[in-house]
Amino acid sequence: MANTDSSIDTQASETSSKSPVGKIIVLLVVIGGAVGGGLYIHHAAGFESTDNAQLDGDIVPVRGKLAGYLAEVRFRDNQKVKKGDTLAIYETIDLAAQLEQAKARLAAAQAATGATRSGHLSADFAAGAAGFSTAVARENVVGTEAREIQTKNDLARQQSLHAQGAATAQALDAATAAHATAVAQLKAAREQERALSAQRSGAGTQAQAQSLQVQAGLAREAEARAQVAAARESLSKAYVIAPQDGIVSKKAVEPGQMVAAGTALCMLVSDQELWVTANFKETQLDHMAIGQAVEISVDAYSDVRLEGTVETFAGATGAKFALLPADNASGNFIKVTQRVPVRIRLVKITNPRNKPLVPGLNTVVRAKVR
Repeated sequence: MANTDSSIDTQASETSSKSPVGKIIVLLVVIGGAVGGGLYIHHAAGFESTDNAQLDGDIVPVRGKLAGYLAEVRFRDNQKVKKGDTLAIYETIDLAAQLEQAKARLAAAQAATGATRSGHLSADFAAGAAGFSTAVARENVVGTEAREIQTKNDLARQQSLHAQGAATAQALDAATAAHATAVAQLKAAREQERALSAQRSGAGTQAQAQSLQVQAGLAREAEARAQVAAARESLSKAYVIAPQDGIVSKKAVEPGQMVAAGTALCMLVSDQELWVTANFKETQLDHMAIGQAVEISVDAYSDVRLEGTVETFAGATGAKFALLPADNASGNFIKVTQRVPVRIRLVKITNPRNKPLVPGLNTVVRAKVR
């Protein structure tokens, strides 16, 4: 009975497979598979993809610029901060005292410069007065020289007239006395001119010395002003400020801790801009170009989709940036396919659950190259 049923099923199967409807169904399945496979191959040929890709972002070490003890630490690990937020404060007593000392030195330098300026003005005035007096004395010399010449001529005429008997002895004596007086006055005028000229020269030298002292005072004032600026800058460095918006991580300090200048207090991860760094094989770059559209999925979240464009290509392969780059000129050579980092700019982010997107998350990138 069982053999009879098996024979009947076999005959039915052979009958259905040989029927026209069965043949049409098989043919349609084959054609559909071929078309679907062709479309898939055609579509896949227009993309280059890689899973060697990660989300990227700016990660900035926040470093202390001074050597000293920390009075306050105002952040916790993984805390969101805004640009300009104070993250840490050094002890500022010594720095504030240094600033006040610098201000006091500046005030003293300014006062000294003011006094020197007053002396310089007085010396300039004295030099000007001496010059005026010297000019008056010179004019006086010229006048007395004229009177001396006149009295000399008068004396000569009186002597000639007295010899001819045309002038009295009294007139001759008066002419002689007048000439002697003129000679004495000329000598005194010349002495006065020389004295005033020497005084003018001394006043000029004094004014020049005062001018040099003013310049030296201004230099000391500039030095004191620079010390104030340096002290104020040092005091400002006692306040560690967040350079941008982001999340602080890897906290490395506590209040009261002594830190050296340049010590990293934490790492600040910027949340303002993300991009994707995709490491494509060198054999995938033939048709890739800047501006091509890119589809991105994130391994961590199944419903997050990113869209972007190819922005830049790295200047060298990733191996060239390794700590110990391969040297193909030494030893045995084994050819290895190289990868080139490609930066992808994000233009659209679909994140329905608002999941955190942080640098380092793995992604899958598909770049449309045709």
